[in-house]
Amino acid sequence: MNANKDSKIKEIRSSIDGIEKDYASVENSVMFKESNGVLEGNVNRLKMIKRSMFGKASFELLRRKVPYNI
Repeated sequence: MNANKDSKIKEIRSSIDGIEKDYASVENSVMFKESNGVLEGNVNRLKMIKRSMFGKASFELLRRKVPYNI
């Protein structure tokens, strides 16, 4: 990273800046095998159901529909 920090390519500098700003998260993602991928998948699925029902149904129907889709 240090060798490319002064690169003339804007995208490389931007990527390095982002990694440096959140270095602890990057380090933890390399050190530990745990992931929140399953949780993110469930949130994404819930949002998809919610978007598909936008303007068509009440919260009560959404509440009943979610357990069948997750």
